[in-house]
Amino acid sequence: MVVGAHNQAGAVNRIIFANQLRALAVPLVVINHWVGLYWFDAPLVAAATLSPPLVGMMPEWVRTVITGGPWNFGPLGVAIFFLISGFVIPMSLDQHSVRGFLRARLLRIYPTYMLAMLIQLAVIAGFAWYWGIAFDISPRKIFANAFLIQGLMHVSSFDLVNWTLVVEMIFYVLSAILAFKLRQRSIWPLALVAVTATLLNSGFTVAIHRYPGFALAAPMKTAGTYASCLSFMFIGTLFTYHMRGRLTTTGLIAAVSAGLALFWSGWALGVNPEQFPNTPGNYTAALVIFSTAYAMRGWFRPNPVIDFLAAISFPLYLVHALIGYSVIKLLTQSAGLAYELALVVALAIVVLLAQLLHVTVERWSIRAGKARAALEPA
Repeated sequence: MVVGAHNQAGAVNRIIFANQLRALAVPLVVINHWVGLYWFDAPLVAAATLSPPLVGMMPEWVRTVITGGPWNFGPLGVAIFFLISGFVIPMSLDQHSVRGFLRARLLRIYPTYMLAMLIQLAVIAGFAWYWGIAFDISPRKIFANAFLIQGLMHVSSFDLVNWTLVVEMIFYVLSAILAFKLRQRSIWPLALVAVTATLLNSGFTVAIHRYPGFALAAPMKTAGTYASCLSFMFIGTLFTYHMRGRLTTTGLIAAVSAGLALFWSGWALGVNPEQFPNTPGNYTAALVIFSTAYAMRGWFRPNPVIDFLAAISFPLYLVHALIGYSVIKLLTQSAGLAYELALVVALAIVVLLAQLLHVTVERWSIRAGKARAALEPA
């Protein structure tokens, strides 16, 4: 019994690093949005929050934090999230049937996401009324975003962050299709995805440049970006293969290097890679962080603060952008509060809201997903 408990604890310690990395990823995204995008793309923020144009001068420290180095905190945080998904999803497939796996993932995402969306819509509507701006988010846009099918319905994201959930959902479906090979720890499906992403990006680029004004140019650009993200996510799966003994350490290094090279190639061959020139570098930095944490995974232990932030990372990711922007703008432009103090207040509000969503909905959805998945035949 003691030996079994020791082995179980050892297994937990080997993967706890992945969960705790969420506590690093979500603050990076929040910093990018509240300190970066808030100032550097003020018109986009105003349009998304149905608020007046930004008034005031950017603090000098903001420019230092956001432009003082080669990092873009948003892509860095998102890339860490992608690698975590690539790492843990094969383990979920091992535990459930394909249908049970998909049920569990749908319940994991949609209930929390939809409630967070409704709360954000209510907040935006309230602030729009306060600022005297018409609430012009159409029912069609709300429906498309609620079910994460905005790309299929050709409407934009309403919250500026849910595009990553679309990528996640595609990753789940693709993993379900490849489930048999993933359970066998086969390298070839991962290589196929990476090569296909590179070919798609290059093909889309040729088509768009050859036929200017092509009607499908915008969907092609989106599809190319998603394909690159999917190939990057499967790099995280290689670490699962290594942990389960499918890859040697040398094999892992070689496979990860090849996957990263294909990701860089796909991005470079994509449409207008100069629009996001730092993205490959930031994704590479995320891979270095993830790899280092994986190599030191035996050193990770439960920590109340880190585990709390990791636990609420998903709802916090969902609500921080629109609600945070709205609160910061209200406190600075209407109440006259200092920007720095407004950041603190906004952080307290979104953390509290995220915790409420976690306790009331997310915990239930995780348990329900696991219970429903367990009922599915293997």
